[in-house]
Amino acid sequence: MKKRFVSILLAAMTISMSVTAYAAPSISQLIPEAPTVISGAVNSGEQLIVQNANTDAYTNKTVAETVKKVNDENTKTTMKEILADLQVDTKTVVLTENKKLVNPTLYEPVTPFVDLVLKKEDEIKYQSTGEIKASITIEAAKDMNKKDALIMQIDPNTGKVHFIAIEELNKATGEVTATFPTLGPIALLEKVPVVVKNVSPEKYVDQKIAEVVEKFREEKSNINLFNVLENLVDTVEKEIEISVNKKINIDDFSSAMGFADLAIKQGEDEYLYDMDGELEAEAHRDLKDTDWERIVTAQDSDFDVEAAKENPELLTELDPFVLEDSFVMQMNPITGDVDYIEEPTISFAYPETEETAEDSETVENENEDSDNELMRWTIHDEDKEEEDMPNLVINAKFTSMGPFAIFMPKTK
Repeated sequence: MKKRFVSILLAAMTISMSVTAYAAPSISQLIPEAPTVISGAVNSGEQLIVQNANTDAYTNKTVAETVKKVNDENTKTTMKEILADLQVDTKTVVLTENKKLVNPTLYEPVTPFVDLVLKKEDEIKYQSTGEIKASITIEAAKDMNKKDALIMQIDPNTGKVHFIAIEELNKATGEVTATFPTLGPIALLEKVPVVVKNVSPEKYVDQKIAEVVEKFREEKSNINLFNVLENLVDTVEKEIEISVNKKINIDDFSSAMGFADLAIKQGEDEYLYDMDGELEAEAHRDLKDTDWERIVTAQDSDFDVEAAKENPELLTELDPFVLEDSFVMQMNPITGDVDYIEEPTISFAYPETEETAEDSETVENENEDSDNELMRWTIHDEDKEEEDMPNLVINAKFTSMGPFAIFMPKTK
């Protein structure tokens, strides 16, 4: 993955290093000083500090080997591999310490692991007696939005993995406030970049899905659901179940857009399609790749389509609406699974620029949290041609990376 340079400052601690996203960072010199303890299990005479990861002090050897691997600049590893080594089941619901939903496979380390420990005179303590709330300054957290950041901590004795939501983040200084449930190695994680793009069936693992998507690659709308399924399965059933107690006749549906890819971006032109769990997304797609007229008039038959063609900004004045009796068809290019996402919410919006995407607040705190913020992505269309045109925005819970399209009842 593309190299990027970050540094971590843990409360006046300077680390000079280069970090490969989804790969191992390197560490040079550390000058540790104490984080600011706000409350928690720190006894008289003890000082909360950070230091280089000392894997020899861990009683759990799996934790020691994992931290070594992540911190080794010559070893490339992904979060899925890290979590597999630590026996974290990423196919089930994962919660942070304060019960927020999170999909850790869609995060990447932006710092190496360093040890959060208690020091009393010359003794270094890794055995926790309770949680500690503290503020730590992390250089890599500067200009980061709190909703995009997460702290990972591993108990060096039990091997338990903790995902810690940041309670307060000062984007100007990089100071983060969090409640740490234990002592031991910590690392700052950030959401991976996810994009919408034109399909790349040549990159898919599942050959049937690759062949189907290639067949309809140039179509922008009106792809018959029957024609898609007859190329995916040996025997096509006229009725299929798209959710519990919800069946449809496949002859009655066609697409209102061409297939597009949801993908994790690596570097300039490399993409990943392997994802466990799910994510909640506002997925943008260029109007030219959709039948937006059909979508809008299904919601409001009186909408002035011709006026919107002349002035597309009129679309952004529409309130978000549920696209009833319709669904997003999503195909997993790794496993070959097909999922149906019922009645997505549709809106229209301009793509965010770097300026408009920035949060004006310098300090973000817990009271500003939105529901499931750690699970939510705004996913922009990487192949958009005209930035001054609005996009169709699909708000839905996606279950995989890979090709997807909206399917609606055929116009009669």
